Amino acid sequence: MKSRILMTGILFGLIHSESTLSAMTYGAGLSMSCGEYVAAVKAGEFEPFTILGNSWILGYVSGYSAATEITQASAQPLAKLKASDPSALTLWVQNYCTQNPLAQLHQATIKLIRALAGL
Repeated sequence: MKSRILMTGILFGLIHSESTLSAMTYGAGLSMSCGEYVAAVKAGEFEPFTILGNSWILGYVSGYSAATEITQASAQPLAKLKASDPSALTLWVQNYCTQNPLAQLHQATIKLIRALAGL
């Protein structure tokens, strides 16, 4: 019973602390630094953290694309996202992360989306 109460309190705390954010972000992009991502990429394209990072980047960009298509009347920012090669997207993030190794992967991916959307 005590563990249930503790778990409920922890979950409530997480939900409450996240509720002040304007957008929710989950997964590897929050826990992986740019430095870790670049090190994984240098280790090889089949390195588990490279696959994880690249999959997370493409999933985040895809989610953004889907969300903006639903919420925005103008699809202008989506044109570059839809026309982008997945390898080019991950290469852009790799270049950003090389220059900003202390940033988090999600920050680099947000910078990518803003660059593509002209923001």
